[in-house]
Amino acid sequence: MKSHLPFLITVALFFCVNCIYTKQLIAQSANNPLYFYLDNNYKETKNAKSVAFIEAVWKDAGQWRAQMMTFPGKVLVKDFSYTDSTRTQKQGRVLSFHFNGNQSDSGFYVADKLHGDYFSWYDDGNIESEFHYNMGNPVDTCLKWSPGGTLNYISITDSNGNGLCRELYSSGKSKFSGRLFQGKQHGLWQAKSETGVVKMQVQFTNGEIQSTACFNPDGSVKIGDCVFEKLASFPGGAEAWRLFLQQNLQYPSDAQTRKITGAVKVAFNVAKDGKLDSFVILSSPDKSLSDEVLRLMKLSPTWVPALQYNEPVIYRHIQSISFYLE
Repeated sequence: MKSHLPFLITVALFFCVNCIYTKQLIAQSANNPLYFYLDNNYKETKNAKSVAFIEAVWKDAGQWRAQMMTFPGKVLVKDFSYTDSTRTQKQGRVLSFHFNGNQSDSGFYVADKLHGDYFSWYDDGNIESEFHYNMGNPVDTCLKWSPGGTLNYISITDSNGNGLCRELYSSGKSKFSGRLFQGKQHGLWQAKSETGVVKMQVQFTNGEIQSTACFNPDGSVKIGDCVFEKLASFPGGAEAWRLFLQQNLQYPSDAQTRKITGAVKVAFNVAKDGKLDSFVILSSPDKSLSDEVLRLMKLSPTWVPALQYNEPVIYRHIQSISFYLE
């Protein structure tokens, strides 16, 4: 018999989180690291029910080595180093991994700023981007590719990160373009249709949007909302999502009997009309919980679609849903 799970989408923890003191690190080894507990936003937490990742830290060759793992699955997702025991500045090589174990990122930090070559890959192993940094600023020629291998971004800048940037359609035509100043969007940027018609203009100052203007196909100014970018969302927001989970999420009885707990991470597309499809389980403690999350998401009402350049677009979303036994 399946029982309705009250809104306890949290994680059971097998460590005494409240017993961990993190104000000062002492000398540790790889065999005896310190552990820090992080939520889904990678923020440190002492609430056992919100733990999604564990960060193990130990002293290694004058630096503080860190490895971040999912909880409770213990899948390695990041491997990097800090300059000292305050854990505030990254230093040296950083490696990141997808939940399927494939490498997602490889780069280098100097005083907490990206420096040198930085590569990213999709979870199937195909290249996603190639960037080059000079103390945090993207420099030289930086490139991004779509999952299908089509070039969709290029920036060309000097050693200070000043230059030009262009996002591309699959045809190679300009989609969104403008100037970069010290690696940030600056000045007037334009979004165009694939036929070259200006759809939107955005004024930036050091990466911050100052104003937007949208246009009709005939070039006249569009009256009404003019949204640069907006993420897809559950209708009614966070509170409506909480109620949806409370009313529909069921804890499989077999998983309860076996005391299986933990977070299921599921990826899916929010289509232009708000419908959900293309579900993929990224990580899960047990197949029964995966099946329940898939069942739940297929019950979901239509979402509010994502917007880009004031038009609905397909949005790839990752949702974490956790099961916790009281």
